[in-house]
Amino acid sequence: MGTWARQTLAGLSLEEKVGQVICYRPNRGERETVALAAEGRVGAASPTYFAGMASDPARMLAFMNELNQVSSVPVLFFNNLACEYSHWGATPLPGENSTMALGATRDPDLVERVAYAAAWEAKRFGLDCVWVPCVDVNTNPANPIIGTRAFGDRPRLVADLAAAYVRGMQRAGVIPNAKHFPGHGDTAFDTHEQVGVIAHDRPRLDRVELLPYRRLIRQGLRGVMTAHLIVPALDDTPGLPATLSRACIHGLLRQQLKFGGLIVSDSLSMRAIRDNVGVEEAVVRTFLAGHDVIMQDYHELPRPSWEALARAVRDGRVPMAQLDDSVLRVLEAKEWAGLPGRPPLDWQAIRRTIADQGHLALAREVFGRAVTVLDRQGLPLPADGRRLAVISALPETPGPVVTDLSLAADSGSGRLQRAVAERAPGSTWRSIAEAPDPQQVEAALAAVAAADTVVFACGPRIVAYDNEASRTSSGQIALVGRLLAAGKTVCLAVLGNPYVITDFPRPHACVTTYSGQPEAVSAAVSVLFGDTPAAGRLPIDLPGRYRCGRGLSPNLA
Repeated sequence: MGTWARQTLAGLSLEEKVGQVICYRPNRGERETVALAAEGRVGAASPTYFAGMASDPARMLAFMNELNQVSSVPVLFFNNLACEYSHWGATPLPGENSTMALGATRDPDLVERVAYAAAWEAKRFGLDCVWVPCVDVNTNPANPIIGTRAFGDRPRLVADLAAAYVRGMQRAGVIPNAKHFPGHGDTAFDTHEQVGVIAHDRPRLDRVELLPYRRLIRQGLRGVMTAHLIVPALDDTPGLPATLSRACIHGLLRQQLKFGGLIVSDSLSMRAIRDNVGVEEAVVRTFLAGHDVIMQDYHELPRPSWEALARAVRDGRVPMAQLDDSVLRVLEAKEWAGLPGRPPLDWQAIRRTIADQGHLALAREVFGRAVTVLDRQGLPLPADGRRLAVISALPETPGPVVTDLSLAADSGSGRLQRAVAERAPGSTWRSIAEAPDPQQVEAALAAVAAADTVVFACGPRIVAYDNEASRTSSGQIALVGRLLAAGKTVCLAVLGNPYVITDFPRPHACVTTYSGQPEAVSAAVSVLFGDTPAAGRLPIDLPGRYRCGRGLSPNLA
């Protein structure tokens, strides 16, 4: 391998080389991107960022085909995994925000099988470079942007499972982007909104944050995504984020850790960069730091990013040798992924091949094995509906999911309601807002007054630019406290970010799934009623409440 890459590099102009190292994803620049591609200046793109593409896979695939048709060099498509878009018909496997569910299984073989299946489906959609796995060691329980995106908070557990995930992805011919280098796990801020400081010394960074990268690089990792973090132990330049630091990117990652694959920047749309550097300057400085692929600011049209970097090369600010090295790595990645000579993407053929029965069974298996019981008094739940009530603070918005190879609208809340009703006919159901006001709390208490056992279900989740989504509300906490004070047997079901568990008074029973996806909800209900054993073990500490490794069976007295 490498012959095609080197021959292609030799035939590229300066303008075409610059195009190879930018990943275009403007939310309003579809036709301009096609025009750039016709000039040979589009090396990579993220198709779901273009307006309307994520909701219309047929249109997206036609756009991807058009880019490749007019480009002299095949385009490398960066994106999320296809399973993040269940309306495409992809299998509802754990997505990026459910990575912690994989951590709870502690099973590298299962993790590798899940990664292979998810990457195989992404490959069918022409997505050859995907923004997973998250290998941050989530040591800060208050982290609003990593949380369930991480495998856990133990460096070796993260490294072991990330290694399995990378094996599965690369076996499917997809380039992973292990992220967020040099480590975003001990942060209490969202770098979509602000730049922050990681104050640890180098020995701690080596022991925790950098440990997964060392393991993955030895294994042959093909891609790394970096983070907008200030890390003085790696570069003491005041206020300089790792994205713009040559000491961090080229010096540490490329030279010290000897990483030979693609180095990809995080989004230059994030306010941590956009508000402090500016769009065009950020492109140049990010490339100078040592990145091979720059994630274009999606608020901007594509041409200004290309022009800024091309001008910096012509002026000598960016060395031609550095540009050639990065372009060669991009071309080698395309060759490894099989892009040269690939036929156009066929939507109808894709629909016939994804989401097969084996993948559906795998989705159910992994979510089932992730369910973690932390306290079990009152479990299994009573099948007598007169004694049981459920209060749901889960999001009500339905989304399409795949069920037996057909699409059906479903939501975690809807799945929970049906699954409980099937097992305990006549049980009471009450939905409340995610942030219930005092009147809603009183109404919920009145609705479940006759029940002996009450399941309270919530779904905190990781959402960029929305720190509150990962937390719980004072209304939820007050409601659980009132239920306990009323003498109810309370089962807390956290179908999402488990860190909120310690915000609540300790319930009689507690279960978490690390995800609010419908298959995770079904698995939780099966465990709560004693239909299946709980196999998950907590992959994190919940300070003051539960230690990493805790996992009980509800079927034991």
